[in-house]
Amino acid sequence: MTVAIVTGAGQGIGRAIALGFSMRNTCVVAADVRGSNASKVQDEIKNAGKKALALEVDVSCEPSVTWMIERTLEEFGAIDVLVNDAGIYPFLPTTERRE
Repeated sequence: MTVAIVTGAGQGIGRAIALGFSMRNTCVVAADVRGSNASKVQDEIKNAGKKALALEVDVSCEPSVTWMIERTLEEFGAIDVLVNDAGIYPFLPTTERRE
């Protein structure tokens, strides 16, 4: 069975991607900085009779990402797909530039 990690899976596009993979019999790791959101997606997938794992992960923190990989391999034994949907959206006036 295919295993997919989806970062930013707790809401929006990441959630839709995670649910889409689950409908195709893919084991989904729903990773999100907000663990409660990831858990909600996990519950949706499991309630549909599919396999999922929710992880609270901060993709800007290397140890957190390493743990995500290790935990996925412990649970499912492989990683076939990685969707990097997590992102930071700074709200700045258009006249300001972030360095």
